[in-house]
Amino acid sequence: MNSGLEAISIPGSVKMLPSYMLVGTKVKKIVIQEGVTRIPKWFASSCNELEELELPDTVIEIDDFAF
Repeated sequence: MNSGLEAISIPGSVKMLPSYMLVGTKVKKIVIQEGVTRIPKWFASSCNELEELELPDTVIEIDDFAF
């Protein structure tokens, strides 16, 4: 996947993140806001240009291969 997306902020109102949502993109920064509790498998796997990741205290589960 060739995405020009450099940064994404996911609001806490999103209760279920999809697997494979950002896999293989060129995203450099991911911000997940308060309220999200789980990061699914393959959520942002193979994001080789990822430099910054912000996770809130509400995240209690990160599945295998999420990043």
